[in-house]
Amino acid sequence: MVNAIVLINVDRGHVNHVAEHLVSLDGVTEVFSVAGRHDLVAVLRTSTNERIADLVTREIMEIDHIA
Repeated sequence: MVNAIVLINVDRGHVNHVAEHLVSLDGVTEVFSVAGRHDLVAVLRTSTNERIADLVTREIMEIDHIA
C-alpha cells in the first residue's frame, strides 16, 4: 500500500464542493478542511506509486476550482 498526503488550495466558496468531489475518487480515503496556507488535505492510499501520480495529475488537478 502506498500512501500520500496532498495539500490543496481551493478557490473561495468552493471548498465543500471540491471536498465532496475528492472523497468520491477511488484512492482518496480521507479529506480534511484545514486552516492556514492550504484549504484541504487529502489522504491517498493506492497499490502503486504510479496510481498516486495518476490520481494527482490526471484526476485531482483536473477538478474545477483547485487553485
